[in-house]
Parts: sequence; C-alpha cells; structure tokens
Amino acid sequence: MRHEIAGVLFDGISTLPEKQRPQDEILMQWAAYVYSAERNYQMYSKRCSEVWHLLSSNISSLALMKGLLLSRHYPRPARRNIGDMDLLLTSSALPVAIDSLQEHGAVIDTQSDPKHTTAVYKSLNVELHFKSIYFYNTKTEKRFQLLETEQTASEALSNEIIEGDLSVKAFPPLFEMIYLTAHIQHHLLLEEINLRHITDWMLALKYNRTTLGIMESQLINHLDQLGLTRLWRALGYISVKYLALEVDSYAGCTHFDPKEAQRGEFLFRITLSQRIPGCRPYEPRREGESIIKKARLYGELLKRCFRLRTLIPREAIAAPVGFLVNAYRRRWN
Repeated sequence: MRHEIAGVLFDGISTLPEKQRPQDEILMQWAAYVYSAERNYQMYSKRCSEVWHLLSSNISSLALMKGLLLSRHYPRPARRNIGDMDLLLTSSALPVAIDSLQEHGAVIDTQSDPKHTTAVYKSLNVELHFKSIYFYNTKTEKRFQLLETEQTASEALSNEIIEGDLSVKAFPPLFEMIYLTAHIQHHLLLEEINLRHITDWMLALKYNRTTLGIMESQLINHLDQLGLTRLWRALGYISVKYLALEVDSYAGCTHFDPKEAQRGEFLFRITLSQRIPGCRPYEPRREGESIIKKARLYGELLKRCFRLRTLIPREAIAAPVGFLVNAYRRRWN
C-alpha cells in the first residue's frame, strides 16, 4: 500500500501456493483496500472525463499526462492508484482553461508555481501545466523546452482511447518516455519515489516498445543531451532484474555494465526505503514555514544532491542554485 501497487499485486495472490499466501485477516484488509480503491478510480475517471470534455472543446493543443493514460497499461486499469489529473496546455490557453473551470464551480489555487496552476473540480485536483517538467540546469531546460514544443504541437499529439470510449490527446511515445524519466528525476530530487513510479515507467516502455525500438538512436541521443541516460539505464536495470521485464527489443535497456548495475541497485534501495541514504524522509512544503525550517529543508536538499550526484549528476549539481532562483522568483511574483 505504501508503494501504491497493492491493486496490481492483488490478483497475483491466487497464483501462490497456499503456504505462501497472507493470513486471512491480512487478505480481508487487502481486498477491502483494493475494492475501495476501484470505487475511487471510477469516480476519478468520471470526473476526469468531465474535465476533458469541458476543456478540449476550446483548447486544441490540450494533452493528458500520466494518470488515466498510464492506468490503461495495467492488467486492470482500475487497480492503479489514482491521483491528480495532469493536463498540458500552452500558456496562452491557460486563461481559457481557468475561466471554463471556474464557470463550472472549480476553485483555482492562486499560489505561484514555475510549471503549473492547480484547480479543484468536485474534489479532483486538476493541474494545468504550461510546462510538463522543468530542469534546474539552464542549458538542459532550453533543450527540453525545444523538444517539448516540437513534440506537443497539436499535430504531433497522438490519439488514445481510454476508459472504453474517451478519446484524448497524448504525448507521442518518444516524448512520453523522456517525460516519465524526467518526472522520476524530479521526484528523486525534491520528493520521493516508490514502486508505482517504476511500474508506470516499465509498463509504458513495454507498451511503446515497437516505436522506441525503431527510434532507439534518436531516443538515446535525447537522453544524453538531457542528462537522463544514467537514470534511464538504472530504471531499465530494476525493470529487468526485479520486475521481470524481458529485454529483447527494448531501447537502451540491455547489457548493463558493473557501474550501471551499481547505480541500479542504489536506485532500488532508494525506492524500497522511499528515502535517500543519509537523508531524512521527504517532508511536504507548507505555507508560513519559519526561516529555520526553510534553512533545514534546504540543507536536506544539499545532502540529497550530494548523494544523487552519481545517478543524476547534471541536475544534482544545478538544483541547489536553481532552487534558490525559483524561490526568489516566486517571492517577487
């Protein structure tokens, strides 16, 4: 449950020998959790559909990110844990989206953020992204924004059918995988990751295997330019060794050398413990924090970056400075 994969593992219990199955009391608690999560998923998907129909009629470049898109890769989509609804749109379309949501009772969070605005629609958090992700390294950020502009233009987005009959726009496979890798990097630096993040990544990779195999050289080139190659390989190592991903025809996920295996094991330890070795567990930021609390959290960021320097070196070096720059911009905006 802590790793948000209780649903996808639940069906596997029936394949275990009797002596390896959990006790009946645990099974009952597990079943109750899974069926409750499925009901939440149905409510979540219904509200996501309402928001999509509400916004897509007026915004041509709207794209759905993560969430329902990734759940379609699971054996039973309703057993993937739910969360926010993430949408990508241009900054010029943001006022249109905000007005449409407010007209239908949504509450807009006015707190400044470098990449998105949040609206609450019938208890569903809707994140309106005008950047899918950001990098602290300025050169990498410029490269990624050029790639994002190219890959998320209206004509470049792919059509996907989810929840039976809901037609949505989604990232093309190459950009989806780069984005998911960058998203995990962002969580490593500033939040935490769990097995659900890696399961999402692996299942998306499996779904997109044919396209990524054809575009392998282009994918690897983009990963190198964005400083994501080491993390990509570490995620591939975990998927192959611990999650039983078959390696044939998967772009950039074969023949791991000893250093790559070491980084993969390091990332796996971080994932299982949900904390960077030598650092405190993740603490959400809150408004009105004292200067002392902010200084302590910044100290934790410095420790995180030092520990992660072998896995994501470019961002680990740039994050301490970039974090202060973003904090300054939020304060004066």
